[in-house]
Amino acid sequence: MLFADPAETVVFFDLDHTLWDFDANAATTLRALHTAYHFGRWFGVEAFIDTYTRVNHLAWKRFHQGLISQAELRVSRFPDTFRALGADPTAVPAGFGEEFITACSSQTATFPHTHAVLATLQARGYPLHILTNGFRDSQHRKLAAAGLATFFTEVITTDCAGCAKPDARIFRHALARAGTTAARSVMIGDSLEADILGALNAGWASAVYFNPGRERHYVTVPHEITDLRALLKIFY
Repeated sequence: MLFADPAETVVFFDLDHTLWDFDANAATTLRALHTAYHFGRWFGVEAFIDTYTRVNHLAWKRFHQGLISQAELRVSRFPDTFRALGADPTAVPAGFGEEFITACSSQTATFPHTHAVLATLQARGYPLHILTNGFRDSQHRKLAAAGLATFFTEVITTDCAGCAKPDARIFRHALARAGTTAARSVMIGDSLEADILGALNAGWASAVYFNPGRERHYVTVPHEITDLRALLKIFY
């Protein structure tokens, strides 16, 4: 299904790993914090980044599956990283997780062509919104820092919805916030489970799976792209 009528189509984007390059921004932040806190006495910076990335991805997967809460996700990632690196998890500095979130969410790296694609979709008249499992404070900070805030009318987070993708309730909440219907709505995101299947199971018109790493999977999806510019051929 392709879309050519902005009056009949509303577009929702995930933020992290779809527009805002979480891994690149996290790496920049972790390098700075590794130096500031002298973590080199326990482990190298690249091992720190690689291990945190793996731990964080697993934590978000468990969160999407409803196995841990937002609060648990926020406080467990660095102790789990230290543990995986063979360091004492109690050595994580007090407030370190919040310091990381604040510093990381002020970073500006986005995926290639993000601004140009959003500007074109906006110029074509498509209503654009954010639907994210991230935290309200950090997601708004990311949008502002990366110069993305002006593209979106609504920013729907788990904080305001009281639930997270793939729960159908957050998709219904997003429709209400945007003043639209499932039959007119399309979800774009990097998570097959949270974004794509979540939207389709909630009855949305379509979904676009953003898979820049060309990760192998066995899920049939309406659209799969590796470059954001491909959206301009879907929403034309």
